[in-house]
Amino acid sequence: PRRRVLVTALAVFTLGNALSAVASSFAVLLFSRVVAALGAALVTPTSTMVATALTDTTRRGRAIALVTSGLTVATALGAPTGTLAGATIGWRGTMGMIALGGAAAGVLLAVSLPPILGTARRSLRDRLSPLRARSIRWLLATTLVAFTSVYLFYTYVATVYAPLAHGVFLAVILGTIGISGTIGNILAGHLSDRFRPSATVIVALTLIALVAVPAALSTTRVMTIVTAAVYGLAAFAITGPQQHRLVALDAERTGLPVAINASAIYLAVALAGVVGGALTAGPATIFPLAISTTAVVAIAVSARAQSVAQQ
Repeated sequence: PRRRVLVTALAVFTLGNALSAVASSFAVLLFSRVVAALGAALVTPTSTMVATALTDTTRRGRAIALVTSGLTVATALGAPTGTLAGATIGWRGTMGMIALGGAAAGVLLAVSLPPILGTARRSLRDRLSPLRARSIRWLLATTLVAFTSVYLFYTYVATVYAPLAHGVFLAVILGTIGISGTIGNILAGHLSDRFRPSATVIVALTLIALVAVPAALSTTRVMTIVTAAVYGLAAFAITGPQQHRLVALDAERTGLPVAINASAIYLAVALAGVVGGALTAGPATIFPLAISTTAVVAIAVSARAQSVAQQ
């Protein structure tokens, strides 16, 4: 049952963070972060499947957007809140605070979420069967390339907006991205219900491709905030529609495509970090061009995914 999966996932997440808070060595700390990540990774795809199970198909986009808006707000608030907590109660206290948050979320879900049955027990081969569909593989490739572009910008936002992005103004930029991202995520849910989710993804990627160079050329704080708002609006408008597309193609409701979609995002975060680190050694102009080029490639991959799905 989905409720049991979510509560168990949050219990593992809570255990991992509690272990971090009392870690006696660096090796134990690393192990505890792996445990916390395993729990956290179970939450996102399961939450999406619960949202789709609780709503009809005409409201599916908005339901998924509501779930992913939690992730968006967490992205906007997590870094500054964690930084403030670390400065006041130390990193061990911060880990303990996160563990309490995970425990509280688990209790709330246990008492408020209606029972939703899981799928029948099946072999691993059967569970992996959705990946045989070319359309799903193309969609997962879209997520990987799209979020590589998204996180090239987000991870290296101080590089994109150098030399303005430092001190308090860097926090303002991140806050702007988070607020506009929340709006973009909710807007994407409504657009996905009214139009095709694929169209929403292409519009979002087009905005990222167009805004990267002006962002890097920003010479005033006003221009910086405007471009950051456009980027945030577009960057966080991709997750929900992509999940919507995958759920629609997952005829047997295995949940696997949505789960692998989350993994593709995590992989994109890592890939963007590596690629961005290499690009910082080159000329300043190459960074925004890399972001735009990657977004354009993602548009082409998304269009191919839509074409294959319609065949």
